[in-house]
Amino acid sequence: MHARSPGALLPEPPADVKPLVGQLSSRDAVQGDRRLHVVFGTAEMTGGQHVHPQCPLTYEAFLDRATADPDVVGLILKGSHTHEGMATGHSDHDVYLILVDDATTELAALDGYRSAALDVVVTTVGGLRHRGGLERCALARARVLLDRADGEITEIITRKGRLGAEEARTAAAHRLDAYANWLYRSVKNDRDGRGPAAHLDAAESLGHLLELLFALDRRPRPYNKYLAWELERFSLPGWDTGILLDTIEKIQRTGDVSLQRRLFAQVEKTARAAGHAATLDAWGEDLALMRPAGQAGQCLVGRRRSAASGRAHSLVGPFARGGPENLWHRPGRGGTVVPC
Repeated sequence: MHARSPGALLPEPPADVKPLVGQLSSRDAVQGDRRLHVVFGTAEMTGGQHVHPQCPLTYEAFLDRATADPDVVGLILKGSHTHEGMATGHSDHDVYLILVDDATTELAALDGYRSAALDVVVTTVGGLRHRGGLERCALARARVLLDRADGEITEIITRKGRLGAEEARTAAAHRLDAYANWLYRSVKNDRDGRGPAAHLDAAESLGHLLELLFALDRRPRPYNKYLAWELERFSLPGWDTGILLDTIEKIQRTGDVSLQRRLFAQVEKTARAAGHAATLDAWGEDLALMRPAGQAGQCLVGRRRSAASGRAHSLVGPFARGGPENLWHRPGRGGTVVPC
């Protein structure tokens, strides 16, 4: 372990730049409103809020300072820089700084630090373990840069990317019912001549659909930004990524009810096979409104090569017949719609 290096956390400010709150020591606790104001160089930092310093800390300098501090037990990078090809010139580095429970380091004051290059969240191993909700989505593909906790931090991050069996089953049932609810509303509003409402309901349904499909595979749903990235590398079992993304995009753009029904036919088959028949059957006769009406099933049959293995795979997707625009056959996608 590196020896702890002395000195200010942030680079020294230029001579003509004055501190925001005067000549203070490195830490100035203000107890009256339960906020902690800390000044490093020219940056005033308020715990629990984003901080925008005048003299920002670089990602590289932060890593050097953190790895040299014995109170630091872990560093985790998340966001665009952990998704190959997704980072741009506007992307900052989103980092979790993991400290020991009784840390006294000044680095603790970086919680909420934010600049164009760096965004920092400070927590402990226990705090990391209990991070859920949207943060779980962000941590599912995070990269562990430093683990001084005997592998515990790495294990926590691995578990963030995998739902427990009962957790996944409960989530899938809930999302299936919500998806069916919004789909039913969309189809009913379209039937009754309420086009804008039908379109909005269709858009609402898609988020629940994605939560459902990922829960069925025991995975947290990624942020929309990373959806295509995730599916192109880790496809959902039984679904062709290109067709699924095209279908979602068209429903979002047009609210096409016939397409929603064809998609529901595939979702219903998948959900029933996964043991969620009870959730669907609770809809009773209303299921008829969601299903394709009086149309024979269709299969998308074709061959494609896996980028990873080079093997050819059959493409089979039970969707109903399309309209004038054949959604299931796109240049470069491969595959042809034929009767089953």
